[in-house]
Formats: sequence, structure tokens, C-alpha cells
Amino acid sequence: DIACPSDPLLQPNSPYRVCEGTSFAAPQVAALANYFRSVPSQWKSQLDKTANVKKLIQLFHRRFAVHGHPVNPTSRTPIILNGQVGGHSCLRERDSNEEWHKVCPDIKDQPDQEPSNPGQPVTPCQGGQNGNPAKRQDGGGSCPL
Repeated sequence: DIACPSDPLLQPNSPYRVCEGTSFAAPQVAALANYFRSVPSQWKSQLDKTANVKKLIQLFHRRFAVHGHPVNPTSRTPIILNGQVGGHSCLRERDSNEEWHKVCPDIKDQPDQEPSNPGQPVTPCQGGQNGNPAKRQDGGGSCPL
């Protein structure tokens, strides 16, 4: 979901509304793919392969807890992390043993050795799950909205 301009006649009290769907997700995922390819990391040269970029995006797919808002983990909406944790980077600081690094995925030296659809599972994601009737699973190991 992203904030986008709203129609002042339909929503006079807010200049923004929540927008969702592949029209909004596609540019965000494309930007994330380019970001991953630009960050200095041990995988940078391997990210010329589209399949490796896809696996990296899938590995950074997470369900995060929000402090002060207890929610069942399966009810959390999955997001894609860009690898930044505060001032640290999961990509640049791969071998860190600090507390912040616990949210980083364990990435193999060769992304093409990762299994198909790596990362956290996104199920359940059938229609009507978690209050969103638009969710569905298309067999790609993700939950398109």
C-alpha cells in the first residue's frame, strides 16, 4: 500500500488515500531490484542475473512485528525489507554478529544456489484472509495484491 493523491470531492478531509495493487507495487519492486543491484555487497556481480535479483527480493520478504501492537504472525502483512536496519545494511555488513543483524536473512554465497521461492512463507493468503478479500496466491511463492 502507498499514499496517493485523493479526489477532494470524495475525501474532503484528506489530501491522500491508500492505494494498492500491482500498478503501485510494480514500480516499488523495480526500484528495490535496482537498489539491491547498486549496493556494494559480495553479491553485486551476481545480481546481473534476473533470477538472482528475484531470489534476493524473496529472501528479504518478511512479516514484521510492530512494537506495542501484538498481532498473530500469520495475520501480519508481508513486506519486502530493503536490507537497511537503522544505520546498518544486511547487504554490506553480512557477517555482523550484532543484535540488529538478527532480522537479516541468511543468504548463500551464490544466490543461484538458493531454493526456489526462498524466504518466509506468505501463507495463508487465500481470498478473504486477514481482512483483505483481494489476496490470492498465484503459485509464485508470493502474495500478489
